Amino acid sequence: MKAPSTTRWLGLWGMAWGCAGPTVATAPTCEAPAQAFDAGLPEGDAALAEVIEALGDAPLTEPVSLVEVPPLDRALLAYALELPPEALEERVHPDDLGRVGEGLQRGLRAALAARDDAGVDAELVRHALHQHYRCERALPTTLDELAQQVGAWWEVTPVKVDMSVPKQAPRRLYDLPEQGLHVAVSEGDDGEEVEVVWSTRRDDGAIDLATYGPDGRLTDRAALRFGSDLETLPAPYACLLCHRDLQTLRFDVVHP
Repeated sequence: MKAPSTTRWLGLWGMAWGCAGPTVATAPTCEAPAQAFDAGLPEGDAALAEVIEALGDAPLTEPVSLVEVPPLDRALLAYALELPPEALEERVHPDDLGRVGEGLQRGLRAALAARDDAGVDAELVRHALHQHYRCERALPTTLDELAQQVGAWWEVTPVKVDMSVPKQAPRRLYDLPEQGLHVAVSEGDDGEEVEVVWSTRRDDGAIDLATYGPDGRLTDRAALRFGSDLETLPAPYACLLCHRDLQTLRFDVVHP
């Protein structure tokens, strides 16, 4: 994977494009994925894992001000805690961390302990969310497991897109609004890649999402167009950027 020149370009890029495409499948796990990302991204920075190991048990006894935290970083922290962005407009409380499991909680605790004047270390939030999101949200680990949970979603008549620009491939969109389920299937060189969005699965009103590779297994990445190339980017972060409402900062846009 080619590392981007900066980890911040994703915030601008995400305003324009959706997310899902050819993926490299890795086993769903709450630990570091077997195929790590380039260290140019927070998701692949081993130094951040060391910070979490060192600060994950740091005491947090007082609320932490988030007034100076950039809106996108604050929204991502809220998403990790399954809270709406407006709940963290001013501060995060120690009790808020109890909303998530131990692994993600340690990562977010380290992000707050390592904060500078901004209030939270956003790269540590990204690293922790990437490591723990799939298990924290109990996502189906295979497409077969998804079918067992929701039924034959592929029997719905899809909307066909001849060429999806962000995916650089044909795409089929299956919507099951009564289940809050939306499935996008892209045709890649190695087979079909699937992105699943749930719109009614979370207490904060945001979406949950999952990406599946051609082997039908849950993965932690997606290939998306950037410039003239496809870049392998981390899920859920890269996908969330595309599925956010730029006015409310909620990650609740089903079809970007």
